[in-house]
Parts: sequence; C-alpha cells; structure tokens
Amino acid sequence: MGIASGLLRQYAHWGERGWLKSGGAIFDLGAQQLAEPIKPEFLNHFVGTFGGVPYTEDEMPKVNDYAGHVIERAGFHYASIDIQPLPFAITLDLNRSELPAEHVGRYDLVTNHGTSEHILNQWNVFKISHDAAKSGALMYHSVPMACDFEHGIMSYNPKFFWALADANGYEILNFRGWVGDDMAVPESIVSQLRLEQTPRGNQAWLFVLFRKPDDRPFAGLVDPAFK
Repeated sequence: MGIASGLLRQYAHWGERGWLKSGGAIFDLGAQQLAEPIKPEFLNHFVGTFGGVPYTEDEMPKVNDYAGHVIERAGFHYASIDIQPLPFAITLDLNRSELPAEHVGRYDLVTNHGTSEHILNQWNVFKISHDAAKSGALMYHSVPMACDFEHGIMSYNPKFFWALADANGYEILNFRGWVGDDMAVPESIVSQLRLEQTPRGNQAWLFVLFRKPDDRPFAGLVDPAFK
C-alpha cells in the first residue's frame, strides 16, 4: 500500500483550509509506503505547510520508503495498523481485533488508503476508523468502486458511504470518483467464469473525506431504503 506524492499535496491543501493542523496525529489503516515517483515539490510543500524542515536536494534520494518518516518530519505524530510487524505499525488483525484503548479518540486524521477492501469484517475495520478519530477529526477513504478484479475482496457502492455518514453523523467534506483507462479482465477471472472472450471495463475508485462530529459510539450503517 502506498501514498503518492500527490496525496501529500492533498494533505497540504487540507492544512491550508484549516482542516488539518500542525502538531496533530495521523493514523493509517495499513502501514503505508511512499509510492513512486516521489515529486520533490509535493514532498516539501507538504512538510513546509505544517512547519517542518524541507528536504534538501542531497537528502531527497535518501527519503525512506515508509510514509511515517515524512509525516513525522512535517511535525505530526504518526502510527498505523498492520497485520505485519512493520515500521510505525501496531500489529493487529483488522478482521478480529479491537483498537487498543491508548489509540481511541487520539487522531486528527484517520486514513484508509486501499486497505478496507482486503478485509472481510467490514463492520470492524470501519469501527476502528471511527474509534481512532477524535471529535472533529478527518477520516479519508480511497477505495475501489468497480473493476480492478483481483485487487481486494470488496468493492464499494457510493451509497455505502452515504449510509455510513448518515448513521454516524459524519459531515461529508469531499466525495468524488475516478474512472481510469480501459482494462482487460484478468485471464484468471476469465477462465474461472468460463467467459468466451475477455470483456473490457474501467477502473473506478471512490475518494471520500468525512469529519467526525463528536464522540458518539460507532453505529455501523443502515441502508436508508430499509429504514
């Protein structure tokens, strides 16, 4: 899993809008690495926006591949959850584990950069996201909506996040989709479904930014059609 340098530019934008403040705490669902290629101007814009010391030209080739190093350089406290014992990560199974008490209500930004679609227990992963966020915190989800057939085990209808916001009182700050270039269905899927020819589809992703209003318990979600 990775954070592209363009996403660091997005973090800086949230800071410029006053949604994310220097000295806060950021929590990732899944230990994140910096995705290539890293654009130095985006990296230093992010660090400088929050009062950190920008990287020099000599330092740039040595930037560590774990995003936590860059985020902490910008002045944030940083942690993540992962099933593997990785840098900056507390080792937990998002399918089964509860968030440890010392992390509950601690974070100003909780992010899901393509992690939740790999988790069967959707209730638990979104509860952990909710529990980690303090009152007024941002929660960001970047998840597949369609295609990307072999990426993860879940894809998301936009209605999922509308219902999640409705049930938990989240303020929707940004809600957008992205559709990529045509892609073929993988041959493994074609053979398993016994398709006669390889159809084509589009990658489609959702990007959702919530603000948590208060410290109410996680309520899950209910499809409004069934209320």
